Amino acid sequence: MTAAPKVRVTPGGTIRLIGALAARDYSFWYGAKQALFDVSIEAKPNAVTALIGPSGCGKSTFLRSINRLQELLPRTRHRGDIAFDGESVFGGSVDPVDLGWSSSAPIRSPRASSTTWPTGHG
Repeated sequence: MTAAPKVRVTPGGTIRLIGALAARDYSFWYGAKQALFDVSIEAKPNAVTALIGPSGCGKSTFLRSINRLQELLPRTRHRGDIAFDGESVFGGSVDPVDLGWSSSAPIRSPRASSTTWPTGHG
């Protein structure tokens, strides 16, 4: 048995799923270098969503954008929007600290290499 999705009703009567994440035509630049190109994705509440791709394809950049950690870097900019619970993460009513609690940081796994590990270290 699955739990019913949590909802929030806005003062205007709009029903919004709690925990839904949506990016629409989101692009991101480090200076003149464009790292993300028109990303559109929707992650539903209570669902497992994975970002999978090769090194350097923008997975971590996108996750840091959700958390607004990219704002800490100089000469960065974005176009498009990312919304959590129907509200833009870039809007004035969204606290960046709260975003860190509602989304996760990337998990890195060691890459296979020809390095020989000392005894007892994997």
